[in-house]
Amino acid sequence: MKTLTFLSLTLLLSAAVSAQVGIGTTTPNSMLDVRGSFSMNFRSFTSNTTVGENDHTLVFTGTSDVTVTLPDASLCVGRQYLIKNASVVGVTPSVTLATSGMQRIDGFGNLVLSSANEAVLLVSNGTNWEIASQTNVSIVPNTWTMGGNTLSTEKNFGTLSNPCFAFYNKRY
Repeated sequence: MKTLTFLSLTLLLSAAVSAQVGIGTTTPNSMLDVRGSFSMNFRSFTSNTTVGENDHTLVFTGTSDVTVTLPDASLCVGRQYLIKNASVVGVTPSVTLATSGMQRIDGFGNLVLSSANEAVLLVSNGTNWEIASQTNVSIVPNTWTMGGNTLSTEKNFGTLSNPCFAFYNKRY
């Protein structure tokens, strides 16, 4: 009986020391090792919304400006949210991402997704929200994109296919 108790206790302690979980594998190489696809919660919205603990991917499909309120960053360290403005109306409505209290998003009080198909991946650092990735994937053929030193994201400012572009080379 002592041997059985000792072996059970040893097995329990060794599992706690290297608590690696494998899904689809018997030899996990990380704390969580998933061999295969996985899914996260998806939610589309058309009006103001508050991001919850069960959300991950939020896609805006509405027709007028909205505000998305993020949860308190101190209550969800490491949590990620992917938010996209996928509105298809003529003039793209803005999606304003707002924080709780005095929290910031990469140093700013809020973040505005104002372009069609603009998306951002946010991660809580326990105090504020960090932008892990931000993209503007507007599919507009023959556009001239420009960023400069003052824009937070790439914006469209013109066209490359306009025949009215005339360049003159005068020598004085």
